[in-house]
This record gives sequence, structure tokens and C-alpha cells, in this order.
Amino acid sequence: MIVVVFSFIFAITALGILLVSLIRTPQALQVTIPIVATAMAMLGGAFWPIDIVQNRFVLFLGELMPIKHSLESMMNIIINEYTLIDIIQPLGILLLMGTLFMGIGMNLMERSTKA
Repeated sequence: MIVVVFSFIFAITALGILLVSLIRTPQALQVTIPIVATAMAMLGGAFWPIDIVQNRFVLFLGELMPIKHSLESMMNIIINEYTLIDIIQPLGILLLMGTLFMGIGMNLMERSTKA
């Protein structure tokens, strides 16, 4: 469970760095973060079960949310008693998302400070 939590924290922190690199003013960031957080929770299945959604586009957007993969992993650990080997795919997705978000965010921040 700790590995899932740390992977989720890494992915969300990296997403935060990406948002900071994309949004220029602190005021715009204060407006954007609650919108992004609420949308991620809705699309990722934190507000309602993702199983009840029928729209393929919404399901695709849900796959892009780190919260979906972390919730899926946590539920499988608790309910189905999965081991670390059984949840390696969602963990890999979380780590890949975190790495991509962090890489793009750091690159954008570096470019904006040089300009």
C-alpha cells in the first residue's frame, strides 16, 4: 500500500510542477488548481464508481488521471488481496505519468527562466 501511495504522491507532485510551469501568474494558478483537482477526481472515479460511466471518451480521459490508477491499485490490494506483483501495471503507469509530467514541467520551467 505504501508503494502505491508514494507512486501517487510522485505523480501528483509532478503534475503540480507541470501546472506551475504552464501557468504564469499565481492568481491564475489559484483558480486552475481547484478546477483540475475536481475534474481529476470526477474522471478518475473518486466521486462515483467509474464502472457506471458508459461514454468512451470519458473513460479514456479517466485512464489519463493518476487517481484512477491509484484507486484501482488500493482497492485491489484491500478487497482482492493483490500483491506487489499483481499491481505492477498501475504502478508503472503512475511512475510513467510522474516521469513524463516532471520531465515536461522541468523543461518548460527551464526554458521560461532562460527567456
